[in-house]
Amino acid sequence: LGKSISMVYPSDEDYLSTRSEIYRQLEEKGHSTIETSWKRKDGRLINVLLNCAPLKPGDFPQGITFTVLDITERKRVEEQIAYQAQLLAIVNDAIVASDAQYRLTAWNAAAESMYGWKAEEVLGRFGLDITRTEFSDVDKAEMLRTIAERGNWRGEATQARKDGTRFPVEVSSAVLRDATGKVTGFVSVNRDITERKKAEESLRESEDKYRTLFEEVPVGIATSTIEGKIVDLNKAQAEMIGCTVKELKGRSVNDYYVYPDKRKEMIEVFKKIGKVRDFEMQLRRKDGSIITESLNLDQVHIEGKNLLFATG
Repeated sequence: LGKSISMVYPSDEDYLSTRSEIYRQLEEKGHSTIETSWKRKDGRLINVLLNCAPLKPGDFPQGITFTVLDITERKRVEEQIAYQAQLLAIVNDAIVASDAQYRLTAWNAAAESMYGWKAEEVLGRFGLDITRTEFSDVDKAEMLRTIAERGNWRGEATQARKDGTRFPVEVSSAVLRDATGKVTGFVSVNRDITERKKAEESLRESEDKYRTLFEEVPVGIATSTIEGKIVDLNKAQAEMIGCTVKELKGRSVNDYYVYPDKRKEMIEVFKKIGKVRDFEMQLRRKDGSIITESLNLDQVHIEGKNLLFATG
């Protein structure tokens, strides 16, 4: 008591600017409401809301009375909400929320872009009717029952844009609950996977194409580890030895070489120059007969492993 109120401000500049604004409002309106920062005795800054009025009617500026409300926590929550809102606005995935009756309560900018509906057009409406969701491996009732029982659901579906065009979506949904555990709503993060599906289909087509070539080409092809364990081979290679592909997978090539030590010689050549061309090896067929195979050896990188790629 008796000291200048300026002592609670972080700096003289803060004090002077706040006092100036309070005086301006008092002169114009007869009262003032302003948010500012104060410094506690321990040095910690807090946010406060000041409500100011003349000490007596007509007594300004001789005396001022004011009430002070600590709004630090409120400001923290407001800033957190603003930050989260900014995140929701800039993410590429559609974030959609609904109440416990599945009426839409949130629809971010990505959802507007993905579905073609503005937020004001859909809020309050039944979400699944807007997106016209069709699930790949479960029906709508089962999905709703699962999310209610487990608290979350993730899977793929197809949905519709405002113009009626349908597209594949990856859906991740979760239940929202209040402090008592009561269900208050649901939130879903939906991702347009059109391009991923196209890439997967293209990859499948390529795999099918090259698997067909691998299987049907009349040249023996096989992959193995550097130690000689057979990883994969085609029918032509298996037929050379008189076995089936299934019989040979996982076996050692040394089981079929007449002179296993000669393979060591071939591997030494490979290690020196990174490839082998027209290296003749004698193989013992399943029936005991011996054939000579001319091998070409290269290295391939498949599924994180370095393998030997042999043709002959």
